[in-house]
Amino acid sequence: MSIATFVIPDDDVELGPAETMADDYNRPKMYKVIKYVDYLRHTLSKKMDGKANTELLKVEIESN
Repeated sequence: MSIATFVIPDDDVELGPAETMADDYNRPKMYKVIKYVDYLRHTLSKKMDGKANTELLKVEIESN
């Protein structure tokens, strides 16, 4: 579930998935934790080419 919010956090706040929404066995995390200022810098440095800015946040899945 996604919830839209319009709050601008402090620069050093870490954003990421809620701990209660993921676990290592049934629902692994799909996104990393990142500081708000780092996400903002990344987002503002990219061209608006219609691609999602979430690629930076995705966790790389290890293949066996």
